[in-house]
Amino acid sequence: MEARVGYCPSQIWRSLMSVMDLIKTGLVWRVGNGRSIKIWKDKWVPIPSTFQIQTPNKILDCNATVSELIEDGSKTWKQELVQAIFSQEEAKSICSIPISVKGMGDKTIWGLSEKGIFTVKSAYHADLGIKNQNMGETSSGDQSKGLWGRLCRLTSSGKVKLFLWKALNGILPMRSILFKRRVIDNSTCPMCSREEETDIYVLWDCPAIVDVWGEDCSPVRKWGRNFGDFTTLWSELQSKLEEGKLHIVAEVLYGLWRRRNAMVFEGKFKGPCVLIQQAVKDAEAATLAHEKPRENQTRPVEVVRTVWKPPSQDYLKVNVDAEVDSKRGKVGIGIV
Repeated sequence: MEARVGYCPSQIWRSLMSVMDLIKTGLVWRVGNGRSIKIWKDKWVPIPSTFQIQTPNKILDCNATVSELIEDGSKTWKQELVQAIFSQEEAKSICSIPISVKGMGDKTIWGLSEKGIFTVKSAYHADLGIKNQNMGETSSGDQSKGLWGRLCRLTSSGKVKLFLWKALNGILPMRSILFKRRVIDNSTCPMCSREEETDIYVLWDCPAIVDVWGEDCSPVRKWGRNFGDFTTLWSELQSKLEEGKLHIVAEVLYGLWRRRNAMVFEGKFKGPCVLIQQAVKDAEAATLAHEKPRENQTRPVEVVRTVWKPPSQDYLKVNVDAEVDSKRGKVGIGIV
């Protein structure tokens, strides 16, 4: 856990080290004999917020271990000492921890799952929670629900919605992120080579992007450039634009990201006028495709019943059926 990236590490090692802080956040101690766990420095209390003791130390040494709180003979907690040192909530949590009767050693486990076993799902939710704390939560939970709700209701294609979801969660593979993870050595925007490539810069502030948003058919032609991040920009777009214009903006954003990738990996560059016109066409096509199924659903379905009738006089009716068995190489025919 104390390892470092080192000199010229492999890509796999870089990736592992990039999530080391997250791993350390979820690792806690499972009490065995308590000799390896420091009371005030390690994570060992079953309180999910911090897993650490918050009560100030007034009696024991600052480096005291959990073993000093356990009776050697009976392998039980020294309840009077625990209650004298810690707050009522912490004392109750400590006394609820089972102690190894056989005196087994302490063990580190993953504290963010019920079974103490690491899962990618629990790590993902932990990382998402840390990011939300760092960014600051919105003043109202309804705003967040409205943000995702309207995104899901867009008539844009699934790939456009997935792109927007990634942008709002800050997981687009931009150079600023790749640079922080030590995947690349340069975080400068590949479009203009002026500033660091962030989500808001590559989709809104870059001079090459401003030309696109300044086109005549752009719904946000006269908008300013004073948005701190992409989430703030998208919230503003949702609050001020009607559905049709918001669909166009969504298609333009996706087109901008595709143009950026085409230039980086293929050396191709699409002009502002061509890009935004294509986005308008894609938005109209998506809206039309979304409305057609609704029209078909509203039409009444005619149910036609076929009733057997005997043949007319002087006619014979023959019913024929056949079956082919390709494995056995046989054909069966029935005539009635």
